[in-house]
Amino acid sequence: MREGLVAIACGATLALLVAPGVALGAPAVNGLYTVSETPGQSVRGPDGNVWVVLGGVAKDLAKVTPAGVVTEYNPLDISGAVGITVGPDNKLWVTQANGVASFSPADPEGTAVKTTIPDITDPRGIVAGPDGNLWTASTDKIIKIPPATPSTFTTTTVTGMGARGVTRVGDGVIGRIWIADFAGGRIVRVDPAHPGAAGQTFYNVGGGPQQVQGGPGTQVAFANPGAAPQHVGRIAPGGTPMLTELPATDPFGIALAADGAYWFAQFAGNSLTRLTTGGVATTLKGFPSASGPRYLSANGHALFVSLETTKQIARVTGVDPPAPPVTPPPSKRVDRVPPRLSALGLSPSRLRGGDRATLRFTLSEAATVTLRIERALAGRRRGRACVRPTRALRRARRCTRYVRAGESRVSARAGTTRRRYTARVGRRALAPGHYRILVGARDAAGNRARSRTTTFTVLRPRRAKRHR
Repeated sequence: MREGLVAIACGATLALLVAPGVALGAPAVNGLYTVSETPGQSVRGPDGNVWVVLGGVAKDLAKVTPAGVVTEYNPLDISGAVGITVGPDNKLWVTQANGVASFSPADPEGTAVKTTIPDITDPRGIVAGPDGNLWTASTDKIIKIPPATPSTFTTTTVTGMGARGVTRVGDGVIGRIWIADFAGGRIVRVDPAHPGAAGQTFYNVGGGPQQVQGGPGTQVAFANPGAAPQHVGRIAPGGTPMLTELPATDPFGIALAADGAYWFAQFAGNSLTRLTTGGVATTLKGFPSASGPRYLSANGHALFVSLETTKQIARVTGVDPPAPPVTPPPSKRVDRVPPRLSALGLSPSRLRGGDRATLRFTLSEAATVTLRIERALAGRRRGRACVRPTRALRRARRCTRYVRAGESRVSARAGTTRRRYTARVGRRALAPGHYRILVGARDAAGNRARSRTTTFTVLRPRRAKRHR
């Protein structure tokens, strides 16, 4: 599967020094630091600095602080180092002709110790494996190195391989070692628990792949400058390699950065390509003319790029993790639904002074209920109003007017409510006559129910019987 390249030109600023911890926005070249020899592979050390192997005679190592301060070293037991990594023992380990060497970042020249491994005839990258060992590859050999006893190394042959870069993907029993096989045009996956033929899986990508880099989960990325057209790619175990063409750029070194994407150094393109795990590619420029980006490593939110031609280390800042998705606050639903008031009734509806009745109503939700008692009296119509009769209105149309006799409020739950009533309002007995009860309800959001009405009659007290 081939994917087209989407290229964007990012503006970049060259500066001699950028203080660490300063927010610099989008990725850009923001520092150039000169070294005395040709810079090669690099790694973020346990001390927080970037350590670079130098391909010269006078100096073999360079330490670059996050602020860009460069210190060079020439340990006696290190010569012509190629690969570099941090071991499980928190020491830095390098590969070199016929062996490896380890040293403490606190004192590289005083602590460097080499171990002879004759099978390392063509030193390449080195990586700390998921099994607690160091792994490197040379020609058709993959070599396991216990960090505590490196002289007890073991070697396994991968038929037809011409090894280049090596990386580790995953942890524990699911962790695997991946190797770029330049000679075979393959990416080789090796089970560290069973590195023999039965534990080897091959992915054909053609050309001559140079470097590999473990990504999130079980994905791995690779650079293939020996292909036509040149490309980079991604592989998931059991899947088909997914290719992104980068013609005439010479893609080489790879780093997985803090933004969760792969970054590729492009020697001929004089640029970097950023490739997301989903396959979206963009290009970052801004390096000195013909400086030859070859290798790179991540340190915090920055990348440190080895510029092979100009013998410099470039610092790219602004490689920030993606912002977490913004979760909108939970929407506050406005309650605009009024409560429903139903099944209103008073039983019995004819009362005398000492009688008790039951008022019943049903609510669809909890609400404050207003109970208003009004007495029905004779009236005369004046316009639309029914008013108290007067001599002036003696010929007006008769009507029934209602006069407030009392009011109360109660809190009621959803469902049916029953309340006991007598023909009294407080301590005052209701006069004989006809009455109505207006019932209204309002919920907590202020929505009002449609009011309901029920009627009742207060009878005259029974006359006491006369005793003869």
